[in-house]
Amino acid sequence: MKQRGFKAFNKNMENQYGIKFEEGKIYTIPEHIILTKGTKGTGFHYTPNLEDTLRYVDGMIEEIKIASVTASKEIISFDDEYNGYFDISAAREISIDHILSREEIMTYMLNRHSLAMKRFIQGFKLTPEEIKQIREKFNNDVAIDLAISYYQEKDKDAYKKFYKRKK
Repeated sequence: MKQRGFKAFNKNMENQYGIKFEEGKIYTIPEHIILTKGTKGTGFHYTPNLEDTLRYVDGMIEEIKIASVTASKEIISFDDEYNGYFDISAAREISIDHILSREEIMTYMLNRHSLAMKRFIQGFKLTPEEIKQIREKFNNDVAIDLAISYYQEKDKDAYKKFYKRKK
């Protein structure tokens, strides 16, 4: 069985454990995988949705890379239950298929639903042009606009002002 997904790395293509990955390579662990909600799990972790990778790598404070991957051999998946929507999987074998450009990341995300975009905005540092693209695509979505104001433009009173205005 094979599954496609996404994996995020720091700018040097290292995971949180300092293991360096390369585009086009396949990585395998010899033993059966164990996926847990702690740090004791084994296997190569990935997510089915690009925005879910931002739960595990902070794209707001550091430069990151996101790759499309193919997982195979033994695969285990579960809902991380963090705010009820992050999914994660682990596989015994993973192929780093392609490092996505910012343009590819934006194209993918602009074709996702509003909730996915809101989560993306919370965890990926956007350029002013990317913010403009999102606002144009989701032009009537107050939640998206508030998320941009709060997370990207650092208006820590954005939600407070909105709810005060609604009274």
